[in-house]
Amino acid sequence: MKTRWNFNGQMTRLREGDLVMFDNRECKVTRVTPTAAYISLPRQVHEFETRFGEQVKFVAPAKTTAISANSEIPILNRRAA
Repeated sequence: MKTRWNFNGQMTRLREGDLVMFDNRECKVTRVTPTAAYISLPRQVHEFETRFGEQVKFVAPAKTTAISANSEIPILNRRAA
């Protein structure tokens, strides 16, 4: 796997902007530090009908979680450096 040197002179595998497969979902890497990569996990769309018969769609904000910056997870789409 290709690695990249970060601002502290340490190598990391993931880069900011990468699209990765995590927990069977496509997630975007939002930030990378020497010890962790932060990814945003999209939430499901909730659809329901109000008591007046209107359809409503609700999407909760994305959840952010930290993983290792050198995680061996599949990179689906890499942003050009």
